[in-house]
Amino acid sequence: MGNQTTPPEASAESDVQKEETVRKTSAANELEELKKKCEEYLEGWKRAKADYANLQKEIARERQEMAKFAALDLIHQLLDVYSHMKLAFQHIPDSVKKEPWMVGFEHIQKQIWDVLKGQGVEAIPTVGHPFDPHVHEAVEQKEKETGKGQDGSEKADVVVTEVSPGFTLQGRVIRPAKVVVGQRQDRSSGKKEPEEKGM
Repeated sequence: MGNQTTPPEASAESDVQKEETVRKTSAANELEELKKKCEEYLEGWKRAKADYANLQKEIARERQEMAKFAALDLIHQLLDVYSHMKLAFQHIPDSVKKEPWMVGFEHIQKQIWDVLKGQGVEAIPTVGHPFDPHVHEAVEQKEKETGKGQDGSEKADVVVTEVSPGFTLQGRVIRPAKVVVGQRQDRSSGKKEPEEKGM
């Protein structure tokens, strides 16, 4: 039997099959790469969409914060007026308090307070409440034989006098209350009791 040669038609057919196989493999590889790229683009798009949603939330939050405190200067000015009116009313004789013009001024003071309250302003509690350095500013300390708190219990540092009212805006202190703090003293020796540490 000697050398067998493949007929030219079979060789051409074999070459066509090889080319077809290479083309299919190449197309499959290309399709796989395109799928990977599509997945990458989809993931990138999802991340960008999430980033954009987060940015929108952040901008909305910042706008709310700006809106809360945009009128802060005006609120401070109204608080000055309100505080001075409140202080003035404390010094008015009882004989004048029932006069119609005085009642009118009290209504104006109440209107100013209603406007402030509508903006989120709250008064800081003072007299009878425990001294809190986060919201109170002590301008004086007085020794007291009993320093009873609002709940009737004896406390070491209790606000006994409000010198100037304090206020919060949306829960944030915008003006601390200036107060006089009463310190309980030991009845037997007349000495101040030491403050409890660790608070």
